[in-house]
Formats: sequence, C-alpha cells, structure tokens
Amino acid sequence: KKVANLKITEKPKMPAIKSLAGRDANNIQELFGIPNFMRRDFGTQLWRYEGEACILNIAMYPQGHDGAHQVLHSETIDKNGKAIDPPLCLKTLSIKKQNFGG
Repeated sequence: KKVANLKITEKPKMPAIKSLAGRDANNIQELFGIPNFMRRDFGTQLWRYEGEACILNIAMYPQGHDGAHQVLHSETIDKNGKAIDPPLCLKTLSIKKQNFGG
C-alpha cells in the first residue's frame, strides 16, 4: 500500500498585541478586516473590532514624512470594559474575519 504524503501547513501566526504597534492601517485591515467602528478626531483614528467575547481598540496617529497612520496604542477588553487576554481575543477576531471574508 502507498501512503500519501501529507503536507503539513502551518497556521498563520497571530501577532502579539505589542507587535501591533507601528503597523499601518492597511496591515491592520489585512489582519482583522474592516473595523466595526471608526472615528477620526484631529488626525487621530480610533478603530474598534468587536467579536463575540472581546473588543479590540486601536488608536492610530500620523507618523513619518508621509503622515501615514500607524498604531501607537491597542487594547483588548471584554463587553464590560475589563482587560482580557490579548492572544485569545486577537485569534477570535482573525477567525471572524476569515469566516466572513472581511
């Protein structure tokens, strides 16, 4: 009998919440899709991604010579506003994006 060679594929690694710092808006959308909420105030962009059990808040500010927005702050919270485990939240938000093609 022949045994088929199984190709092992690695799951894409989710970034740690600390590694979101410095990423630009396009990169964040590649990871999580279009935000559920976006607000612009005096050049600052505040983005919110909402999952079933968690929320990712991101604050982006214009940086560098071209003024492209980059993440300077991010946090993961539950529906009551309490801090929660970032890796689990980021993973669920990424899966949500893949499932809905966001």
